[in-house]
Amino acid sequence: MRSLLLVGTSNVAIALGQLLSVLFLTFFLLAAGDLFRHKIIGAAGPSFSTRKKALRILDDIDQRNQRYFAVVLLINLAVGLATGLGLYAIGMEQPLAWGIAAAILHTIPYLGAAAVGGAAFLTAYGQFGTLEVAFLAGGIPLLAAGALGVGLQTWLMGRAARMNAPAVFVSLLFWGMVWGGWGLLLAVPVMVAIKTVCDNFVRLKPIGAILDP
Repeated sequence: MRSLLLVGTSNVAIALGQLLSVLFLTFFLLAAGDLFRHKIIGAAGPSFSTRKKALRILDDIDQRNQRYFAVVLLINLAVGLATGLGLYAIGMEQPLAWGIAAAILHTIPYLGAAAVGGAAFLTAYGQFGTLEVAFLAGGIPLLAAGALGVGLQTWLMGRAARMNAPAVFVSLLFWGMVWGGWGLLLAVPVMVAIKTVCDNFVRLKPIGAILDP
């Protein structure tokens, strides 16, 4: 148990460090405003038609990503609600806090649910003292994330990003291996940008067609 707690503490510290880096990056990007948008349009060249096309691509990427994050928010709320109700049903303490944690951490696909499940397992074992209830408590967040996050969310993300579900799943695996947890979070926005660019250039349209739903 002590070894598990030490490993878990170190993983949490690493995750918090990464989260802090992402928050700082987000702050600086928001503070920059439309700076990079203007730079990209300016880099498109002096032609008015080229700049108009670049602006259309940026607007399309923005709209698709807005739909994607709306889906993520909806699914996260559903996962948090299901987790909170499930843990309340078995008598876990602070089910509301567990539901909020599940909703927030589910932003990082798979890894977030695994973290909540592991923490719920350890807490339930300390509260009830039986492995049966501990496994049940640890399985509830995983079941909620599996039913809503893996199945429904992947399909809805594909609809929102205009990509087929296998392409969304493969992109999550690929960027997850490249960037870890944050790769899982940014996988779909990155693929949305790539697909939108491919759809607007004749030579790249076959690549975009592979990702079409």
